[in-house]
Amino acid sequence: MSRVMITVPDELLSEIDQAAQIEHRSRSELIREAMRHYLKQQRQSARSSALLAPIEAAGIIERLRTQAEQRAHHARDTTDIIRSFRGELDDVDHAE
Repeated sequence: MSRVMITVPDELLSEIDQAAQIEHRSRSELIREAMRHYLKQQRQSARSSALLAPIEAAGIIERLRTQAEQRAHHARDTTDIIRSFRGELDDVDHAE
């Protein structure tokens, strides 16, 4: 087993020592368990994020598709208005 030196605030060290004493464990054992617990939570969080990523991506893609459809519809409306206006101008030109 390797040794590691860390700096811990006095207040935190007192809490660690108190917890270790209550649980009849060494300071090192308590800190090792805390690190294992932290790393396990990080792995679980990473897995959850990895599972949610495709769902979030699908939602983003759907929103982009909807926006593109709305813009295309708006563009068709604008084109129809312009064509209609041009048609009215052609009618005026032919009437003269």
